[in-house]
Amino acid sequence: MAIELKRQSLLDKKKKDNNKKDASQLGKRPAQAQPEPKATAQKPRSRKAAPAAKKGRGILKKITQLFFAVLLVAAIIVPKPQLIVYKKLNLVSRSIYLPGWFGAPGKFLDSSQRVIINKPLNLIYLCFSIKQPKEQCNRYLFIEQKGMVPALNYYLDTMK
Repeated sequence: MAIELKRQSLLDKKKKDNNKKDASQLGKRPAQAQPEPKATAQKPRSRKAAPAAKKGRGILKKITQLFFAVLLVAAIIVPKPQLIVYKKLNLVSRSIYLPGWFGAPGKFLDSSQRVIINKPLNLIYLCFSIKQPKEQCNRYLFIEQKGMVPALNYYLDTMK
């Protein structure tokens, strides 16, 4: 009986070997046949890192666009300084005029007086009080109005 047991155990081993061969032929790899990964200097690639970098760039791009949009709106809304040339009694003077916000009267940078410009009549009124009527204000003849760049040049020249 001992001989028969040995034969059966040998037959069982052959069947198991055949089953392993069948599995490898079907595309399944046995556990021992897998190659071990080699140690390399390359970093493993992860799929989650790339979208995070793109997401950060997208947020930065949106913040930059928002900043420039706010800057553009501010440049449109903010009153721009102008250089005004006016005279009284043959004395010509220049001042930087800042228009008021939303219809409020403007003012000169070099004066604390309220400025009212009447372009059709070529007149400038300088008033000390807000409630003071035009008749009690100093009246000057309006000569010329220049833009923001000449106003900036005039300001820089006077600062020297």
